[in-house]
Amino acid sequence: MVGTGRTAALNAAALDAALRYAHRHRARFLDDVVALASIPSVSSRPEHRADMGRAARWLARRLRRAGLNGVHVVATGGHPVVTAGWGTRAELPTLLIYGHYDVQPAEPLSSWTSPPFRPARRGGLIVGRGVSDDKGQLLAHVAAVESWLLTSGRLPVNVRLVFDGEEEIGSPHLPAFLDRYWSRLQPDAVVISDTRMRDADTPALTISLRGSLNLELVVTGPAAPVHSGTYGGALAEPARELCRIIAGLHGSDGTPIPHLRLGTSTAPAAARRAATRSGPSDVELLTLARAPRPGRGTVEPGWSAHERTTVRPACVVTGLYAGDAGPGHHAVPGSATARLNLRLAPGQDPSVVEAALWRYLRATARAGVRVALRRLSSAPPVELPASGPVVEAARAACCRGFGREPVLLRSGGTIPVVSELAGRRELPTVLMGFALPDDRMHAPDERLSISSFTRGTRTAVAFLHELGDRVPGCADPWRCPGSALGRRGR
Repeated sequence: MVGTGRTAALNAAALDAALRYAHRHRARFLDDVVALASIPSVSSRPEHRADMGRAARWLARRLRRAGLNGVHVVATGGHPVVTAGWGTRAELPTLLIYGHYDVQPAEPLSSWTSPPFRPARRGGLIVGRGVSDDKGQLLAHVAAVESWLLTSGRLPVNVRLVFDGEEEIGSPHLPAFLDRYWSRLQPDAVVISDTRMRDADTPALTISLRGSLNLELVVTGPAAPVHSGTYGGALAEPARELCRIIAGLHGSDGTPIPHLRLGTSTAPAAARRAATRSGPSDVELLTLARAPRPGRGTVEPGWSAHERTTVRPACVVTGLYAGDAGPGHHAVPGSATARLNLRLAPGQDPSVVEAALWRYLRATARAGVRVALRRLSSAPPVELPASGPVVEAARAACCRGFGREPVLLRSGGTIPVVSELAGRRELPTVLMGFALPDDRMHAPDERLSISSFTRGTRTAVAFLHELGDRVPGCADPWRCPGSALGRRGR
C-alpha cells in the first residue's frame, strides 16, 4: 500500500500539514490535559461516580471538536466507556486507539506539593493526578487525529477510539463491552500509549507486561474486638497471625515461595543481556524510586532490579488494616486485612497462582483464626511481537517524533485490555508510551513532561501515516481480521 508518484507526494504533503498543525496548537493541546486532569475521575471511589461521568462527557465533547464521528458515552455495569471513530473505507486498515480516563486515588494529600486535581505548570512539567497516567498520553492521540482531520479532512487509516473508565480497577466491564460492540470496531491493529519511554530523549516500545492478581486476605478471630488486658495472651490474635502468614510468603533469602512462582521459567542468557543493555541499572531504578538499596533477604537474589520488575513474579503488600490505630486504644482486633498485589511473570496463569496460594494459606493457618481470600481483579502476563508491519510503523513514527529509533523494553506493569486484544483476539498491538520513568505514576506529585507530550503528539501524527503505508485494509477478504490466514499474513 506504499504510495508512489503523485500519491506519495500527496501523502507526504498531508503529513507535513498535520505536523505543522500539531505544532501550532501545542499550547491548546496542553490546556486540554490540564482541563481533563482537573476532574477527579477516581474509579475506585464511589464518592467520585459523578466525576467519572463528568470526565466521560468532557472527553466526548473533545472528540467531537477533533472532527470525529459516532461519539458515544456508553453505559456499562460500572463506569462508562467513551467511543468515537472515523472512516469505513475497506482499502484502509482500521486502527483501534485505546486509553483510559480514570485515575488512581491521590492520597496521601499531604504528600503533594500542590493540589492533585488542580494541575500546576512547573517549568517543563505539568503536575497533577492523571496527567501522565493516562490522560496526557490519551490526549496526544486525540490531538493527532484532530491534526489530520482539520487540515486534510481525512485520515490515512480508519480509526476507532475506546477510552476506558475502569483500567485502574482492572477493566472489569471492558471485555463485555468489546464483545457487544466488536462488529462496529473490527480493527486490524491496536495502539496504546500508557507506558514509559527509556529516558527523556529515547522513545520505547514495550514488548511485554507482567500480569496482576489483586487479592484481599482477611484473618478473623473473636467475633468483635476484645479488651487486650483481659484477653491478650489468651487467644490467637488475627493481626499477628496475618503478619506471620504474609512473612511466610517469601523465603529467608527474599525469594517468593514456590506457590507464587508456578509457571515461571528462567530467561535465556541472551535475553537477559539484552534487557540489561536496554533497561535501567539498579542504581537508576532505585534513584527514580527514591529508595535505599535493598538489604539481604528483602528481594529475590540473582536478578537485576530491572529483571525483578519485568520477568520475575512479585508479591507486594499494598495495604494492612487491623483495629483502631488511635493512641490509647487497647483492644485485640477481631479481624485483620491485607491487600496483596501479585505481579505475574511471563508464563504464569492468575487462576493457577491463586489456587496455589489458597492451598498454602489453608495449610499455614493455625487454629483460633479463620482465613479468607477474595480476588479483586486479575490479568495474565502478555508477550508482544518485536517485529512486523505495525511495529515497523511505530518505529518509523518514533524516529519522526523523537529523532531516534525506539528501544524495546519490558514492563513490570499491567494493562488488562492488552491480554484481551493481543491475546484473546490476536490483534497486532503496539505499546508506544510517552511517559518518563520519573513521572511518579500512582504516587504524589505525578507529572507530565511537556516536551515528551509534544513529541509524543508528533509521533502519534506520524504513526497514522506510517500505519496506512504499511498495513493493508480489508478490501481483500483474506486479509480481514476474521481470517486466521490474514492475521498470519501480517
